[in-house]
Amino acid sequence: MTKRIDNRNPNQMRPLSSILGENENSDGSVIYSQGKTKVLVGVHGPKEVNTFKEQYDKATVSVVVKTEQRDDLRKEKTLEKDLKGILEYMIFTERSPRSEIIITAHILNDDGSLFSTLVNACVLALCDAGIEIRSLVYSITFLITENKILIDPIENEIAKISNHSRVSLVLSKDNEDSIVFSKCIGLTSLEIYDKCLEIGNVAKLSIRKFMKQSLKKNQNK
Repeated sequence: MTKRIDNRNPNQMRPLSSILGENENSDGSVIYSQGKTKVLVGVHGPKEVNTFKEQYDKATVSVVVKTEQRDDLRKEKTLEKDLKGILEYMIFTERSPRSEIIITAHILNDDGSLFSTLVNACVLALCDAGIEIRSLVYSITFLITENKILIDPIENEIAKISNHSRVSLVLSKDNEDSIVFSKCIGLTSLEIYDKCLEIGNVAKLSIRKFMKQSLKKNQNK
């Protein structure tokens, strides 16, 4: 089997790490890393909401993404929009009407698979804040070339392979085909997409195990 730039196998994710609850200014927080991609996510709420944002039957979910340089506002807004849709699906917003839940994500370092890193970090931060959610979800990104699929790609791989596409999946634990969200950059065949889903359903088990261990460790502090 051909090794990748960072010596991983094609279906091998980078090491995961997390530190929960370190930000005392948040109701819940996590410093989360997938390899060298690192983010800090804080959760505030449910809290009082401004009148113009108020929804009488559910909580308002607000998402803010901040890069270190603040030089790519379009990237930030796209990430905010995609994350908001996923988190509104996850959270029992109807249990906290006329309130606001604010999720703020700081990108500390981007070495690839940033979207999936952010999703997984948001899940842990919401759990740390005690926000009621429908289900844990897990995100995996794939880099697709002419003859192989690489899971959890790093920036060096993306930059060196000019002719490629990318698929990001958000999966729930409910069953093997429970897709919460998917996003494709470039052209991808249905056959390749299904293969990514197959690999993702295996990879999500290791992410789920890591999340469970992280949350249990935090509870035992």
